[in-house]
Amino acid sequence: FSSRRRHTRLQGDWSSDVCSSDQFYDHFWVMKTDAYGDEEWSIESGGNLWDEAQDIVKLSDDSYIVTGKTSLSSTNLNMKVMRVSSSGQILWQNNHGGGNNDTATGITLSQNEEMVAIVGYTRSSSGSPFKYRIWGVDATSGQIMWSKIYGGNQEDKAFGIVESFDNGFTVVGRSYSHGSDRVNWMVKTDSLGNVN
Repeated sequence: FSSRRRHTRLQGDWSSDVCSSDQFYDHFWVMKTDAYGDEEWSIESGGNLWDEAQDIVKLSDDSYIVTGKTSLSSTNLNMKVMRVSSSGQILWQNNHGGGNNDTATGITLSQNEEMVAIVGYTRSSSGSPFKYRIWGVDATSGQIMWSKIYGGNQEDKAFGIVESFDNGFTVVGRSYSHGSDRVNWMVKTDSLGNVN
């Protein structure tokens, strides 16, 4: 790899690793290696602007779902999600967002593997504060099942998500809306992303 490229191991087991990079021709980049670090396959997806993979989960059929962001224009970023087969074929890809900035930073797979929950942040216009955003995505088709936004009147960005014992989700990130300075902010939702 060139020293100018930043690559991160995102998923691995005893026999292989899957890596993702956010600086490979400004594309989503997913690479699978064997146990010795030798490449088995590599794929790219993206356009001529800024596409960035952020997180990945592995399914029981050895496929992967990757999420991050994609640029629709120089001023409009959308959440991007893509499923890749065990042999490196893109099975489906989708994006979702508004008119300014929707970025995915974390992903978790439901226990029954029917959906993934994706977390990140959103804002409606340049200069407006970021808020937490959570997407529920069908793992088979890539279709958006639901989308929720939470936050205050200052900058709030979510970076991690896990499925809870009750099939809801726990989201963590940073917030400037809930204190005099930046604080860690945890949000607990039900299985449809609702906060009670």
